[in-house]
Amino acid sequence: IWDLREKAPVRRIYGPRICGDGIDVFEGEVLTTSWTETDQLQIWDLGTEKLIHKVNWDDGPKTSLEPCKPYAGQFSKNDGSLILAGGSNAYEAKIFDREKLNRHVCTIYGMSREVNTVDFSNKGDKFALGGSDGYIRIFSMNIIA
Repeated sequence: IWDLREKAPVRRIYGPRICGDGIDVFEGEVLTTSWTETDQLQIWDLGTEKLIHKVNWDDGPKTSLEPCKPYAGQFSKNDGSLILAGGSNAYEAKIFDREKLNRHVCTIYGMSREVNTVDFSNKGDKFALGGSDGYIRIFSMNIIA
């Protein structure tokens, strides 16, 4: 973790294998997406560098015999309550609900190539996936309380 004031790294998080847009920060927590077959999503404490949670990628329906190896992940911008991530091998993206113990709530699958980047809208009512197939997919969400 680089400190602009110090012009040097001041902390390190060891473990994740980041291979793309796979880091996000929300209110003192760091989301890492690892290009691995297990422990793909992890949440770390920014201040202590300690692992807080492992998000179970395989929670929910299995859409492929291949495990997904994520390239990208992000907390929802408006309140950090959701995690969106996507990657290669299974060519899928998933959303997890942090308010429900990081449970899986949505899967987008059937893409012909990997998901390289993900993004939530500022209001949290839309999200987008960008992939190696050359498409940007934009989805609207109907959030039911």
